[in-house]
Amino acid sequence: MVLRRLLAALLHNPQLVERLSESRPIRRAAQLTAFALLQAQLHCQLRRGLRDRPGPPGSQGGPGANS
Repeated sequence: MVLRRLLAALLHNPQLVERLSESRPIRRAAQLTAFALLQAQLHCQLRRGLRDRPGPPGSQGGPGANS
């Protein structure tokens, strides 16, 4: 309980938060997080685009379909 209050007091200190945000490990973690989110969004958009695109002409039934 005391540890939680102490941690909350530290994290609500603007100077400490600013100094942490300028530190190398925190900046790197933010870069990796942004990279992962962008890659996930791109992957999802590509997947949706491949799913929604029309197939080549004459391939409506797929392989082995009787016409």
